[in-house]
Amino acid sequence: MANELKDDLKKKKPLLGLELALKKIRNGKVSRVYVSSTSHAKDKLSLLGKSTGIEVIEVQENSKELGILCKKPFNVSVISFE
Repeated sequence: MANELKDDLKKKKPLLGLELALKKIRNGKVSRVYVSSTSHAKDKLSLLGKSTGIEVIEVQENSKELGILCKKPFNVSVISFE
């Protein structure tokens, strides 16, 4: 999974955060969402993704590791891509 995420990070602009991801999923404006293993909203995102047909992927990395992958100095629990 980390390889797919790294490819998406190189090719597309990441949208960071749960609230933005939820908004974009509801509007159908994202193609893929990655959720950290420590996110408290995994179930909510999975259900919403299934109902809208958007791929929601739970990665093994925790929020701190996702922040490092995104080259951010803070934890990232949800990454989405348009």
